[in-house]
Amino acid sequence: MINHSYIQQPTIHMNDIAIQKDDELIQNSLKNLPRFKKIEIIGEIFALLVLILCWAFFHQSVFAIQLFQFVYLNEKVPTEFDYNGNAVRYADKNILFALPAVMTISYIIFTILQFVPHRFNYDCGKSFFSIKVGLTVFNAQEIYRTTRITLLSCKLITEFLFTYITFTMLQVVQYQCEPQRMYYAFVFILPYLIIGVCYYRKLKNISTQPQQL
Repeated sequence: MINHSYIQQPTIHMNDIAIQKDDELIQNSLKNLPRFKKIEIIGEIFALLVLILCWAFFHQSVFAIQLFQFVYLNEKVPTEFDYNGNAVRYADKNILFALPAVMTISYIIFTILQFVPHRFNYDCGKSFFSIKVGLTVFNAQEIYRTTRITLLSCKLITEFLFTYITFTMLQVVQYQCEPQRMYYAFVFILPYLIIGVCYYRKLKNISTQPQQL
């Protein structure tokens, strides 16, 4: 006969159960994404319209209004120019379709990233520009929304950039404008920098806020 009174039973502490429940609550709260605000919904609709209009504009410019000119374009169109505006490289004219195609790919990538801000690393290390945000249940929603809006802003700027490049390139290959106008695309670097600085300052502000409800 085995005397069960001598068998040590596992001890369950209520504090351990409470800590485990708190950890599960924290993990679940960090995985929840904030709802879209009206400004975000409007921005998403506008971004989709810009994408559609870019394809429609490209299609209209090439096939509808200027079909005759496109048909009689040389099979090789200029794609690179020197500082004097002289063509230095040529490619098949169908390469023009790559511009809205790349724009579509960037749109898809930005959209996917907007739905997974909780998977990003907000503790970037010890470099000079890094910010250790300290993701908590108190600031997670604000950080996720800020990241999502930042990605939306970058997506819109990227769409404007490719729309401008597409419009200008169509004019250049049909000799309707000077190729030097393509260099104006570098102006789009400025809004990217502004968005990056604003995002940095916002995260820095969140990291210094008191962590309380």
